[in-house]
Amino acid sequence: MAKPRPQVLFLAIWTGSFAVYFLAAVSLGILEAPPETGDAPDYEGIAFNLWQHWRFGIDWANPQWRAPYLASQAWPAYEINPRVHFRPDITRPPAFPFLLALIYSVAGRHFIVWRIVNCGIMAGAVTIAAAVSFQSAGVLAAMLTMTIAALHPLFSFYSYTFMTEPLASLLVSLLAWIYLRNANTWTSSALARLGIVLALLVATRNIFIIWLPLALLPLKSWRSKVICLCWFLLVIGPWFIRNIVVTGELMPLGIQGMMESPKGFGPGAIAAQGLWTRNHVDPPIDGQNAVNFQVQLAKVRSVQTFQWARQHPFGVLYLMALHIWQEIRPHGAYFIPDWLFIAGLVAGIYFYFIGRPGTEIVTLIITMNLLSIALTWSANGRFMIPIHPLIVGLVSAGIVDVCNVTVARSRARVRQG
Repeated sequence: MAKPRPQVLFLAIWTGSFAVYFLAAVSLGILEAPPETGDAPDYEGIAFNLWQHWRFGIDWANPQWRAPYLASQAWPAYEINPRVHFRPDITRPPAFPFLLALIYSVAGRHFIVWRIVNCGIMAGAVTIAAAVSFQSAGVLAAMLTMTIAALHPLFSFYSYTFMTEPLASLLVSLLAWIYLRNANTWTSSALARLGIVLALLVATRNIFIIWLPLALLPLKSWRSKVICLCWFLLVIGPWFIRNIVVTGELMPLGIQGMMESPKGFGPGAIAAQGLWTRNHVDPPIDGQNAVNFQVQLAKVRSVQTFQWARQHPFGVLYLMALHIWQEIRPHGAYFIPDWLFIAGLVAGIYFYFIGRPGTEIVTLIITMNLLSIALTWSANGRFMIPIHPLIVGLVSAGIVDVCNVTVARSRARVRQG
């Protein structure tokens, strides 16, 4: 029986994954619905302003933007204050809003188009993870990766949302693929691709900036590290400059991390058991305008957080452990990453001891993700989603490899007998 060519195999995996996620959205009847509650309206509002006015911010009072929300039965009483007019946003990263604005410019503001595109993005993340698995254990491992990702409800749950999880998953899987393909020899073009993907990750989620120092570890020479950093700054640098200009402070990532810091560390964070929650009471803040008010508030919160951290070092360690635990524990019917993470841990240990190439890279990425969670806060499992495709690939490769070894040993015993 002829083996399928990798291109045909991966096209089949992408098509199958996309079909599963798209049909899940169709079955729920949400393809044309406006974005979900939470972060989604923020991202969509920024994309709307980029599309209509080429400015990065949200105009809560814009009746044209509010119309589909108010018309939706899912939003019977939209909570955003209609008296708040446009202001530049200094909390959200740019990749998702710019991508959504680009889609709006091509197809118009039709929510169904983004949901279809996002299903394709998540399918792409699964496909690249399957390619990583294929490198370790062959065709069966790649197919098993697709199967597990199709059955796991978290993949479907996020694939049709107005959220950053699918895009982050795609970029994390692509990062692993670049490392795997260039483990022995790093060319200038490979270093450029690495720097660009790292920059796009930070542009998708600010939390990925914590990855940068560890991400450079596989690069052995200082020249390679410098080339990668140059490409990273070339891509993300304009965004850093924009934030510094808008805030008037040395805040290249904006204020999101500083603004949310009490939700990760402090007495409120301990009360919430490490989960993100609105648990902080702020002192009175004077600001010249909306942006300046946010900047001053972020400064006050970050100072309070660092003061608490210095006074409670064991509390910091306790919360770091809680953050990780809250991400990998069971979270109900749609949030069940714990068994997958444990299976991935077992598979990683197995591959490490048999010396399988690529194990170190996947392990490094999982470690970077856990470190970023420990240093920030927990979001009830959401921060684990970007590494889920890779974990699925690792588990699939482990299962196939163990089966192959078992079958080979059984055949050897039969021949000897």
